[in-house]
Amino acid sequence: MFFSSSCVFGVVEVANTFGLSVRSVAKCTKQFIRAVNQLAPVFIVWLSSERREQQAQHAWQTYGFRGCIGSTDGTTLPLAYAPRVQPWTYWDRHDRYSIHVLIACDHDRNIISTTLGFTGAASDAIVQRHADWSRYPNEHFSLLEYFLGDKGMHHTARVVGPFKGDAGDSRPNKNFNWQLARLRLVSEHVIGMLKGRWMSLPELGMSIGSKGDFRAAME
Repeated sequence: MFFSSSCVFGVVEVANTFGLSVRSVAKCTKQFIRAVNQLAPVFIVWLSSERREQQAQHAWQTYGFRGCIGSTDGTTLPLAYAPRVQPWTYWDRHDRYSIHVLIACDHDRNIISTTLGFTGAASDAIVQRHADWSRYPNEHFSLLEYFLGDKGMHHTARVVGPFKGDAGDSRPNKNFNWQLARLRLVSEHVIGMLKGRWMSLPELGMSIGSKGDFRAAME
């Protein structure tokens, strides 16, 4: 249930090769996913005040963004099958069924926060409002610290985005947007690296028909 369509055939092939049942291979896969999730608190860690200061110093000296400690970006994880319950809530702007994930990372491509639990129809701005760092900014940011986000984000004191529309036509604002894009590209690189490393993310091969299925997809 956790495999992409291509991985399902791989499971069957492995089971046949080693004389195992498909159920046994699927059980081992669940155990592996559980073990990986147990490592999350070790690797997905919010930056300490000292580390945030270092990240902000890098952004200021290299790109001219004072106080920027990282970037945030959302992505959709396509589903191989249409959900069996309320499928329209999973239909995203790319005309496919998916679930939504929002990540935050530092300038060194370390993921420091993830926000899950939303279907593909949810926008980045909606998911952003439910991120821990957005709900409790005083616990996550020091004075004047913030993330960079894209134009689809909700721009606040903690998320700075590009100038939009006519405001982005002036030379200073064009330069601002260009520098912002250069630095914010890190978050897009992180998402690309994740999807390239974990082959279930480009297409999650499980059928969602209950809350339990949705929780399994979040894992």
